[in-house]
Amino acid sequence: SERMLELGSTARDCLKVISKMGSFVPIDEARSCFVDLLDDLKSFNMSIELVSSGIGALIALTKRQCEEEDSTRGVKEEVADWASDYLSTCERAIETCVTSFAQQGTMSQENEKLLSRVLFSVGELIMVGFSSQEDSSKMGKDDVEPTDSHPVRGLVVRPTARLVHLVKLMLPRRLPVPNASSDADQTPTPSAVRAHGYIALGKLSLRDESLAKESLNILARELHNDSNADPAVMSN
Repeated sequence: SERMLELGSTARDCLKVISKMGSFVPIDEARSCFVDLLDDLKSFNMSIELVSSGIGALIALTKRQCEEEDSTRGVKEEVADWASDYLSTCERAIETCVTSFAQQGTMSQENEKLLSRVLFSVGELIMVGFSSQEDSSKMGKDDVEPTDSHPVRGLVVRPTARLVHLVKLMLPRRLPVPNASSDADQTPTPSAVRAHGYIALGKLSLRDESLAKESLNILARELHNDSNADPAVMSN
């Protein structure tokens, strides 16, 4: 396990180097690395610790390819395309897990692990283009200018209403089981899944003012001092 932690740390450092030095990567290697990295992320085989650095590296590699190629499309447009597709992959993955649970009435450890990674990915994708100075009234407008160090600043990757709904399904303490006769027949939502669900909802709300207003009661209820509160959820 210690060896795996070391490998994970090394992989994260390598991805961070790509994020910072992407402009110096040879173009052929930038193209192949981009394809392989995006495939790895969309397969959800990459550990949670690597997702954020992986997305940062993808943005840098996208910028590198746009610099090399004579295209009328900019970095933001290219990133918007693959980020939206990646988000659609997340939506399908959550849908598959929900369908499996509805059929079996229980959540496997494999699906629990998958959902945690998918929900984390959703949150990271939603934050692409975000800056601390972001004004919700300006999101997606031309006056939010990108910079060399933040080439997609101002980009907003919009989730579908279905994806937002699926994220919210992960928040209750118990997962609804079809045809359950009572609460006792319902399955507790795994703590890790709930925690990542709340994190994803928080990030979704940062980019969507109307959703933030809708989510206030949900977040406040969970933060309220309650002896039954889940520590993993409360801390996140």
